[in-house]
Amino acid sequence: MEDNFFGNKLIERFEAMISNGRKIFFDAEELTEVIDYFLEGESFENASRAIEYGLQLYPTNIGYQVRFALLLSRQNKLNHALKVLQDIERLEPSEPEILMTQGLVYSQLMQHENAINCFKKAIPLLDYKEDAFFNIALEHQTAGNFREAIHYLKFSLKENKDNDAAIYELAYCYEMLGKNHECANFLKLFTDFHPYSESAWYNLGICLHNYGEFDESIQALDYAIAINTTFVAAYYSKASVLANMGKYREALAVYQEVKGFDEPNALINYHIGDCNEQLGEYRDALFYYKKAVRQDEFLADAWAGLAVVLDELGKTKEAFPMIRKAVRYDTENAEFWLIYADIAERNNALGEAEGAFVRATVLDRENADIWLDYSDMMNRTQTSIQAAEVLNKALTIFPQSADLHYRMSCYLFEAGENEKAAKFLSSGLTLDFSMHDQLYDYMPSLRNNQHANMLIGKYKK
Repeated sequence: MEDNFFGNKLIERFEAMISNGRKIFFDAEELTEVIDYFLEGESFENASRAIEYGLQLYPTNIGYQVRFALLLSRQNKLNHALKVLQDIERLEPSEPEILMTQGLVYSQLMQHENAINCFKKAIPLLDYKEDAFFNIALEHQTAGNFREAIHYLKFSLKENKDNDAAIYELAYCYEMLGKNHECANFLKLFTDFHPYSESAWYNLGICLHNYGEFDESIQALDYAIAINTTFVAAYYSKASVLANMGKYREALAVYQEVKGFDEPNALINYHIGDCNEQLGEYRDALFYYKKAVRQDEFLADAWAGLAVVLDELGKTKEAFPMIRKAVRYDTENAEFWLIYADIAERNNALGEAEGAFVRATVLDRENADIWLDYSDMMNRTQTSIQAAEVLNKALTIFPQSADLHYRMSCYLFEAGENEKAAKFLSSGLTLDFSMHDQLYDYMPSLRNNQHANMLIGKYKK
């Protein structure tokens, strides 16, 4: 509190000097504090004035020259900043602050190797090395070298076990490598030695969740919450794990607990609505989804939730504009387009339904089930031949899908194209004979179809 008071007085003194044009004395440390204040606040004009005045008073002060380079880099004058730093380095080749700032400028230029070399050169000159190791890790991470990044993040944590940023980046790198088990093992060991690290417990909980160890995940998140009882992200993650376990009532309780100390927001109301929806409590879900979209009009998930619960309540017409908003605010979500297709069809907007299916097939190209649902709608609302045309396109993507061959044969049998149907049925039986019962599930009349039964009989032998 006292430091903050004197810091504010310093800034007021400097600003008064600029305002009245009367030069007053600042010692070197005071001016450094003033410069840093303006740099952090991105008040670049004032930072420039403070640096200029500092160099008038202390022309050999390396720190001011380094901060001038830092100011240039913040203004995106990166090559100029490098030139300044290189000139200073020739005078003070063993000054780590110069090397660290050079590394940051090279990083902005996306010259990862040069940045790494600067940070490495600074390491033996630094009393506290955690930032150098951390910055090297970030360069490797940005370049996609996640294993190297992990190596240096561990060095950074060895220097300072309380470096929460290093823990989060470490977990991210393991996740990018698909090494959640390895991440969990490291964090378990870390928490053995540093049991009060809320960040470590939290990220351990996330890792365990990622590979399905839900009970252990809850336990780790509970430790994080015990250390910091207002750790909002840990509460959210715990509720998410409980929901994934199907424990929606418990998840609801956690979300309600968060509301006691977190600012009310659209996201928490959406999650509460989602839990209510999963529990079949549609009117409660409706209440919270409506609250969510009032707080954030662009929250597509909440609009989609509104559409689903209105539909469940038999208000399919009211659901239609809701799902339209969901796909307007999130055009890349295939699941929303499938909901749109379903609701559009039941509102007799068949053109919109077909368009929604087409969009879903583009967004989730590797999902053969979408093509089956699309063809099913065409069979219901148009003709079996049009349904078959949809599957013709699908078979260019999934030529080895027994499902598609069987369904195609159903449509063609229904259209009276027995010869073509037999070819597709034969392909399906060859690809996976055990799935042939789905023919009868989809089209029970095929049990009496002589062509189909004869062909199936041949493959039984």
